[in-house]
Order: sequence, then C-alpha cells, then structure tokens
Amino acid sequence: MSLFDSVASSVGGSIGGKIGALVDSAAGQLASKYIPSTVIKGINDAGRIGGDLMSGNILDAGRHLLNTGVLGDLGGFGGMAKQAAFWASETPMFANVSPAEAKAIYQKSQSVELAQKNWFMIEISSPLSGDISDRFNLLASDVEYSPQTVTAEKRKIGGVTVDSVQSSEPTDLSITTMDNADGDLKSWFNTHVFAAVHTDGTIGYPADYAIRIKIIHGHKFGKYQDIGLFRPTNMSVSLSRKEAGIQELTMTFSQLDTFMTP
Repeated sequence: MSLFDSVASSVGGSIGGKIGALVDSAAGQLASKYIPSTVIKGINDAGRIGGDLMSGNILDAGRHLLNTGVLGDLGGFGGMAKQAAFWASETPMFANVSPAEAKAIYQKSQSVELAQKNWFMIEISSPLSGDISDRFNLLASDVEYSPQTVTAEKRKIGGVTVDSVQSSEPTDLSITTMDNADGDLKSWFNTHVFAAVHTDGTIGYPADYAIRIKIIHGHKFGKYQDIGLFRPTNMSVSLSRKEAGIQELTMTFSQLDTFMTP
C-alpha cells in the first residue's frame, strides 16, 4: 500500500486525497519530520508548510500551521489529547519552544506599542526671536542627538580595572529642515550666531543667544522628552544647479550646561 493510500484510508473522502497527495510530495514528507503524524493527517496546507521548511523558513512554517486552524478542529477526546501533546511539545518549528510558548510570546509582542521615529514634536524658543516652534514643526524632517553621554576613565588598581566616572558630556543636537523662499530659518540661525560672536570681535552673553530646545517623543506627547539650553554651532547648506530639488539645511546646536534645566 502506498503512502497516499494509507493516508487516504485513515482520513477518508476528498480531503484525504488532497492530504495524501501533499504528504506524498517531497515538501509533505519534510513537514512530517517536524509535525507529529497524528496532526499531519488533518492539515490541508502540509505542502506549503513543507515548502517553508525546505527553504529554511521555520518561523513561516509555524505561522502557516497556526493559520490552518486544524488544531482547533480536531474533535473528540482523542483530538484534545493530540492538541495538548502538540501544544506542549518543544519543536524546531518554533525555535525549540512549544507552540503554546510561541503563541504567548507572539501575543505579548503584539501588545507592545512600539515607538515610531516619525512621531516627535520640536519646541524652540529664545529671547531674541521668541517661540518659533510652529515653523520648525512644519519644515523640519530629521532630528539626531544623543540625550546622555557619560565619560569615564579606566584605572588600574593591582590586577583589576576600576571604572572611574568623570562627567556628563554636553549634547550635540542636529536638525535637518527645509526653509521658505525668503530664508527665514537661515536668518534666524544667523541672528543667534551674531549674538554669540559679535561682528566687532566681542563675545555675547549666553542669556542673549541661548536657545531653549525641547524634543517630545511619541504621539502621546509628554511621556518622554529631552530639554536643554543650546547655542548655535554650525549650519550646513547644499546647493546644486544640476537638479530642481527642495533645499535642505542642517543646523547643529551644542548644549550650554549639563546641570541646568530650563
């Protein structure tokens, strides 16, 4: 009796014929190595699962197995026992954890609302120009910075090394933004530069050029935010006559003090 006949006789009907043909294929045979024989008889998608296994997509094979719903369709006490045995058994299909554990991990991961990099707001104000947050939130596209940087020195004491924390370093913040045709944001940046370093060679007071910048993360604004007093450092502009593109400029700011919270 062929493998097709044995499977068809145990399942019966047209469903048995379909399953027998799939299990008799190379993909179906490979699937039977990873799925208990008591379960493989009721799976209409054995060939697809076997194909995933042949290509090394073990996680996809597991997902397809769960999507078949066969584990919930096996009836009677025998079916319940088979389900319990399968769900509690470790299998390579789920990275050597049981299907029950894999399902719990998946459900837990789906319940976590991940932070999105495009969900942020910028608040910028200064004594020179007041609040200009609306303009930056309308035109800014990217923000890059390291909220905290702690420096330390490694010291040798006998045969061991001890970490000796020295200080909290100021933050460098970079904002990439577009500008309007009148160059309002470029003029805004230059105004603060000239307030920090006067054209006559003298240096201004921090109270004159300090910029208060707050970065608010997430769509539930206020859950996490970074705030500090900054001075203008550099503005980079790229122009080209080879293409008619939107001009972008990158503004860089340096934190004034690490111990002051505006």
